[in-house]
Parts: sequence; C-alpha cells; structure tokens
Amino acid sequence: MRAVAKQVEEYADGDDPVVICGEHGTGRELIARVLHHKGPRTGARFIAVRATFEDAPTTRGEPKSDDACERARRALRAATGGTLLVKDVSDLSAPSQRTLKRAIRDRHQSQTEATDVQVVATADLDLERAVDAEIVSRGFYELFQPRRIVVPPLRDRLDDLPALFERWIKHYAAEIGRTKPTISTRAIVRLAEYPWPGNVGELKSIARRLVVRVKTKIEAGDVDEILPTVAARVPLEDLAFEDMVKSKLAGLLARIDGYPVHD
Repeated sequence: MRAVAKQVEEYADGDDPVVICGEHGTGRELIARVLHHKGPRTGARFIAVRATFEDAPTTRGEPKSDDACERARRALRAATGGTLLVKDVSDLSAPSQRTLKRAIRDRHQSQTEATDVQVVATADLDLERAVDAEIVSRGFYELFQPRRIVVPPLRDRLDDLPALFERWIKHYAAEIGRTKPTISTRAIVRLAEYPWPGNVGELKSIARRLVVRVKTKIEAGDVDEILPTVAARVPLEDLAFEDMVKSKLAGLLARIDGYPVHD
C-alpha cells in the first residue's frame, strides 16, 4: 500500500480527476475520502453517488428526476467547491459520461453552468476493456487515466491483515461497549489462509461477528466456525466452477449475516 499512499499524497491537490481501481471491498471509497481530506477542498462537501445518480442529493422541495443527466448535474451542484465521488464509473450511461466530461473540462471557467468540483471515480480493474468495448467513452476515460490509483486486493497484502483485523476488532468492541478481546497467533494464521474474495469489507464483517461471539480471546477455532471450510482446504482456482460458485455463495450468506458489505 506504500505506492497507493504515495499517489494519494501526489493527487491530493483537489484539482484534476482521479480514478481508483480495484476489486469491490478494497476500500476505494475510503481512499477517495482521504484524497478529499488531504487536499484544499477538505472544508467543503464530499458527495458519493452511484453511477445512476439516483442517490444524488436534492434541495428541499426539488422533485426527483427521471433524467440521469439532470441527476448528474444536481450531484455536481451539491458538491460545488468539494469532491464528487462517482462509484463504478463503468456503469455510467453515455449521456451521463458526456455531462461529467463537460463539467470536468469547464470547471475553471466562469460560465453559469461551470461547477468547481473535483471528480473522483471508482472502477473495476477491467476499465480498459470497458473502453475497448465502447461502454466507456475513450475521451471520458482519458480525463482520468493520468491519475489512476490501483488498490491491491487483501490477499496480495496479507502483511496488512493483522493490523487491519486488530483495528476492526477494537472498533466493534468499543461500539458495543465491550473490552477488546485478544487475538491468538493461530487465529491470524487461519485468517491469512483465507483468499478474501470480499477483501477488507469482508474482513470487517468477520471482525464484527467475532466480537459478538467471543468475549476474551479469539482462537483459531472461533475463526474456523465462521470462515468457509473450503478456504482452508482447496484454493479457489483449483475448484470446478460449480463448486466455486456454491462455496462462495454459502460462505457469503454465512459471513454477511444480514449486514451490508461496503465498498
């Protein structure tokens, strides 16, 4: 993550657009928020919206719109002076891409429609394929391409796992007013053996469930009760496709336990 931290420092000038690529659950939105708070726009609003802009803020009395471009313009206005985060940019409609492209291009002009906003986007690692397939316009993509941050999946940075897990155990213990349980070395080993398809978002969910279940010390057996057994026996890439799907669905249902896993 040192390379990511270096890029965050470099791009936190609050100006040109940035795209943060990685798998879901790797913490892309968190990195976007760090970018915002490290830069000159930290005192202004940080607005995060989905690619449909259906969750864009509206002013009191303002009717909802069925027009994606109008919703995009509302999001831009809401984030004026601050940062607009557009999640999963590959899902943007072509008209919405044109609206954002125009806003980025004209943001320093004194036109009535110009909006002073830094646009940050998140995307999967196959963003270039979306461009080649003409799902994302090349001109729109090229606005973001010079400032691209790639967040590695948790399985590729297992050295970070103990500190991340400790952090979330402490967080959820404090949240329910309980003393933080200690964590055995063997429990950490068990966690490191798991491939983490849900990345940091999934680790948070596991930490939450363990804090609820365990009061004093988290042992390897406690972890084994929550993680899918297939993770410790067979690498996902060695499973037949049908078995992999069954395993991941069963594990997902067991792990989420009714809680959302955030990006």
